[in-house]
Amino acid sequence: MHSSDAVGLLFASAKIARICPAFKPNSKIPYRIALKTEEPFAFAGIWSTVHDAQGGVHPTFAILTTEANALVAQIHNRMPVILREQDEANWLNLRLALDEVQALLVPFPADRLMMYEVSPKVNSPAYNTPDVLQPVA
Repeated sequence: MHSSDAVGLLFASAKIARICPAFKPNSKIPYRIALKTEEPFAFAGIWSTVHDAQGGVHPTFAILTTEANALVAQIHNRMPVILREQDEANWLNLRLALDEVQALLVPFPADRLMMYEVSPKVNSPAYNTPDVLQPVA
């Protein structure tokens, strides 16, 4: 299989639902991570097209990660690259120099995010309601 050059892509989101190991074996705790302003944000992503040996064409994509900021480090050592609004156009700019692209791949400021535990129901498609994003008491 071979791939064409990867191209920048934005993934819009209003939250990160991160599932983290709990203190009990085989148990995981879901967290909601969002901007304190509750505004949507964009993840840095890439996409490319892969051609298999049979001639099939398969679009692929990935959300890029970076080291965790101080907030997210409480539950994991990595986090998705969240782009600042003013950096979104640069991320999509195919002519951006490599060092300028790499400068965008940094942890989002922890003081602009909030994080709290949510119900395990957030992991089930049967519960597609906003109440699953409420803090667990």
